[in-house]
Amino acid sequence: MEYSRFLDRLAADFARLRKVVAADLTAAVPTCPGWTAAASPTT
Repeated sequence: MEYSRFLDRLAADFARLRKVVAADLTAAVPTCPGWTAAASPTT
């Protein structure tokens, strides 16, 4: 992957993450049972 494409994808991923987390910090993380967007079970 070219470096410029990598940076574009990284920026898109961060934008999506900010949008999802801003919506609901209590949302469950589907791939991590017991976790929420705000914290892991050990936090």
